[in-house]
Amino acid sequence: MNDLEKLLTYKREELLNIEVPEEMEDCLRNALNKRKKHIPKSAIAAALIAVLLFAYSFDSLAYYGRKFIGYDNVTYGSLKELNEEGKGQEINKSCVFSNGIEVTLDGIIFDDNELVAFYKIKSTKEKLDPLKYDISMHLYGINLMGYHAKSGQREFRDDYNNICVAWFEAPAFYEKWMKLNISLRIDDTVEERTIKFTLDRNKAMKKTVEKKLDAKVKLGDYEVYFDKLTASSLSTYIKGKVKVSADNAKGALERDIISEYERGLQFIDFDIVTDKGEKVNLNNRSTENSGNEITFVKSGDALPKEFNTLEIKNIRFENYKIIDKSFDVSVETKNLKVDDEVIVKEIYYEGDETCIVVSSRDIPIMQVNVGDDTGILNYDQYKNDVENEEPVERTFRLAGKQKEIKLQFKGMVNYIYTDETISIPVD
Repeated sequence: MNDLEKLLTYKREELLNIEVPEEMEDCLRNALNKRKKHIPKSAIAAALIAVLLFAYSFDSLAYYGRKFIGYDNVTYGSLKELNEEGKGQEINKSCVFSNGIEVTLDGIIFDDNELVAFYKIKSTKEKLDPLKYDISMHLYGINLMGYHAKSGQREFRDDYNNICVAWFEAPAFYEKWMKLNISLRIDDTVEERTIKFTLDRNKAMKKTVEKKLDAKVKLGDYEVYFDKLTASSLSTYIKGKVKVSADNAKGALERDIISEYERGLQFIDFDIVTDKGEKVNLNNRSTENSGNEITFVKSGDALPKEFNTLEIKNIRFENYKIIDKSFDVSVETKNLKVDDEVIVKEIYYEGDETCIVVSSRDIPIMQVNVGDDTGILNYDQYKNDVENEEPVERTFRLAGKQKEIKLQFKGMVNYIYTDETISIPVD
């Protein structure tokens, strides 16, 4: 039974169990009796039902205000709010593959930064096995390169139904007639299907902010440039680049930052905060090597609705080093050398907790397995530590007095911060 059928069944049962107040029935009957024409009982019943439906339909109206139904578990933030407000463009087109898998594009929500597709996958034959069926999508228009899918969310509703959303690059301003190409790998073969639709620019989410920033901060040996901020009721995007500072050799940039970025081991990060103290939720980031510099884009939810100014703060580099080593340890472990920069100094009990002392310059990324428990109680205590000149001893705590511990070192991370901030007045 789908969501619509469930809701109608529930409302029907709710109405059947309602007792109509006698005074309401009398009032309606008296009003109808004043008319010269005889009103049958069925008309009175219909009037009562209309009153009851009006009184009890507010939840239903809110439910059906959603543009695309069934996507609550795969949307969040401003995207979820826009769907609940009934925004977006309906498509309602499907394609079917030879194995009975059907893909339905319910609709899209888009702005100048991105396009979000709402679609469902349904199997009319076999169960949907994610290891067996690999679906990929690409959006095409006039631009021959098309628009790549950047990320996605999927809910496995049951063995035969998936609910999905996918984020694509925004179609260029000149695009109108679009094609969503869907590829499905079935065993060793790939089938392709296409869903065509016309982009309705009147349904696009309008810009709320567009600002050229032209701002720069110094961060360690590098200079970080913030170029542009664009936002709508769907998303916020901020673009910039990272260059080696003028007093550093070009070779240092090519050797360090570009290689680290390409391996996904170094990131520029920052926060955007309003004058009211609200932090903008920016969870997505992408980078690209462009000659002797790195360009970056950080994106996420829409800006808060009420504010006067914005500020970029807590600007930082996150540097990662891979270790990927595991050790069996206990309270008898002393001065265990993990690598040249990391040493497990000792393990001891303190009250009802097990303490692991690790010496390192940077923050270790660790996972601890002790039976069913894998949590370090105070890991967040050190998450914002800056890089140190000399090794620092950090004590990580586990619940209970653990005897046998599997200690996994995934890597190391350090942060380089600047105290500089960037103010963004918004007209």
